[in-house]
Amino acid sequence: MIISLFVAGYYYNWALVFVFPFAVYFASLAVSALLKRKWHAKQIKNITLLLILCGILFSSFSYISRYATDLPTSEMAEGFTWMNNKNAYMVLSDPSRGTWINVIGNQTPIISSFSRNKNLQNEVNYLFASRNRSYAADFLNKNGITYIFIDNNMLSGLNWNSEEEGLLFIIKREDNFHLVFNNSFVRIYEYLPIVTPKLE
Repeated sequence: MIISLFVAGYYYNWALVFVFPFAVYFASLAVSALLKRKWHAKQIKNITLLLILCGILFSSFSYISRYATDLPTSEMAEGFTWMNNKNAYMVLSDPSRGTWINVIGNQTPIISSFSRNKNLQNEVNYLFASRNRSYAADFLNKNGITYIFIDNNMLSGLNWNSEEEGLLFIIKREDNFHLVFNNSFVRIYEYLPIVTPKLE
C-alpha cells in the first residue's frame, strides 16, 4: 500500500498529501539511526550529515520552483472558483482538469483522468477534434453540458493547435455558445441548447 502511494504521488500531486507523512516518518528514522550509530571518524559523520542537509535544502528549493509553475495556475484557479459560485452543472474540459473542476469548482466534470469509461473518452476526443455540428449538439445535449472550460495549454497542443480546429471552430460560429468568463489563461463558455418548438 505504501509503495502504491509513492507511485501515485509521482504521477498525481493530490496523492502527495498522503505520501508526505510516510516520507517524513521514514526519513526521521534514517536520520535518527545515523545520529545514534558509532562513528570511527567524526569528520566523516559531519560530512555525511552535511550532505544530507544540503540534499534536503536543494530538493526543497527545486520543488518550490517547480510548484510555482505547476498546474493549476492562479488563472485556472480563478476560473474554477468562478464556477464554484454557480449552481451544480456538468462541465466539459480535458480529462486532466476533471479533479480541479470537481474540487475547486464544485462542479461535475463529464470526464476526468480517473475515468474508466473508454467509450466516453473516445466520444470526448472526437468532439474536440470534429467540426460536426450535429454531433456536437447531440453530445452536449445528451450529457447535459452547461459549461466548457478551456485554457491556454489546451489550445497549445493538449487538445488543439489552432482556433479553427474541431469544437473551437463550432464555438466561434454558433450563437448558443456564450463566453461567460475570460482571463489571460482561461475561457469558460456557457452552452445553451437550442430548443426546437414542437409542432401541434
